[in-house]
Amino acid sequence: MVYLTEAQRTALARYARSRRKPVAQIIRDAVDRLLTSEARPRRRARFIGIASGPDQAPISEHTEELLRDYLRRQSS
Repeated sequence: MVYLTEAQRTALARYARSRRKPVAQIIRDAVDRLLTSEARPRRRARFIGIASGPDQAPISEHTEELLRDYLRRQSS
């Protein structure tokens, strides 16, 4: 049994409808993702040096974007 707020229930139902899946399946998938991510060992990010190329600005000019993309990949 899971107790959700009204806002959570509404948002979850909307999310499930948009993906054409039952709410229960969405919850099971979310729990699986959580448990899988908890089981993986956390690695520290390693950033070495400053890279640039003919079509790229130096990393220092778009660090926030690179870090955001890296963290997004790590959490999925």
